[in-house]
Amino acid sequence: MKYITTSILLMIYQLGFSLSFEEALAKGLISLQIQENPSSTHYHAPLLFSVKNVSSKTLSLELDNGQLLEPAIDSFQQFIVTQHLLVNLVPNQKKEIPIYAMCTEQDDAAPFENAIYTLGGKANTLMNNLSLFVEKNKMFEPDAQFLMWEFAEGKYKEEEVDGFEIDDEGSVWVINEVEGKNVVVNKSIEVDEDPQKPMLIVSGDFEMNFASPKNVHIAMFNKQHVIVKELYKNPTTPAGSTKLNYEFNSYDFEDEEYYVKLIVNGSVVLTRTIEMSY
Repeated sequence: MKYITTSILLMIYQLGFSLSFEEALAKGLISLQIQENPSSTHYHAPLLFSVKNVSSKTLSLELDNGQLLEPAIDSFQQFIVTQHLLVNLVPNQKKEIPIYAMCTEQDDAAPFENAIYTLGGKANTLMNNLSLFVEKNKMFEPDAQFLMWEFAEGKYKEEEVDGFEIDDEGSVWVINEVEGKNVVVNKSIEVDEDPQKPMLIVSGDFEMNFASPKNVHIAMFNKQHVIVKELYKNPTTPAGSTKLNYEFNSYDFEDEEYYVKLIVNGSVVLTRTIEMSY
């Protein structure tokens, strides 16, 4: 019996314990570099983990949903992990892994040019609840990002949020249970309905030919590559040739330059520079 127990423990150890990345780093079992993912946006898979097992044992590593990732330079965005990660590494194996996460600092720049990140602490309850909802429903989308910013800025109290809801258009709503009924209290993206606002419409399109159905959206970003408006969304864009149209009111935006990005299955496919002139 003692031999069997010892053998089982040895086998478990050889297969690898499940460790957090922090534990593995502290024990000197891995090397880890966290940098920006240039092919993604700050609300989909913005970072890459370049991790190597420098030990002589197979390792099983975990990254929790809700963990914060901190920039080495304060002008870059902080992130909250929006999808649990479990990765196995044999001795000396190295992997580069995209990390699903969302920005928690709307006024800071999206990471670029080899921005370095480190592992941080745990996000607050509201932000973590939203990140779990994002993972469960695969809502790595602008709607959830705008709502995450509101939570990060403290616009809601914990007792005001009983859950989340996705409408038929794929938008995320905060719900509050009143007398046993779900009552919508706020939508993640507000619509400007000011009839007095001047209008100067800028429009454009992207022509694409998809071999299979794709999740497609077009979004507008400022010079810091932070989203300011979603212009088009169709998570089930069919296969074949298609023209994707977008438009916006230029009076809604004050900067001189913006970027319109075509994003397919979370990856930036095309970027168009828009120079404002009035």
